[in-house]
Amino acid sequence: MKNKPLMALAKLQSLKANLPKGLEVSARYADEYNLAIDYLISIQEDELLVQEKIDQADIYNPVTGMNDEKTFYGERSVRRDLLLSKIDTILGYFTLKLQPRDIKNKIGFDVKDND
Repeated sequence: MKNKPLMALAKLQSLKANLPKGLEVSARYADEYNLAIDYLISIQEDELLVQEKIDQADIYNPVTGMNDEKTFYGERSVRRDLLLSKIDTILGYFTLKLQPRDIKNKIGFDVKDND
């Protein structure tokens, strides 16, 4: 079981490392994130993961300009800080979950394997 989530977790690490700077990023990054979470849900059957998906309500088209007749919208976007927070939550969760049982994690708690 421990090796199955590794590719999805590597995908999340890569996604985090390659997010463009700015307040918002393209919704394509949120879509990639949600695909990785869907894969983790399919192999882990862990309901906690479901609540960490990016909701469609968090994806929006930012207004890029207006005139008297028309409003112009940019590419579908998501807040960068929201996406980073969700990625960090998942990476932190699996860092704790996948540690060997006989060591203490970085914050001092004993990790119990639920298998």
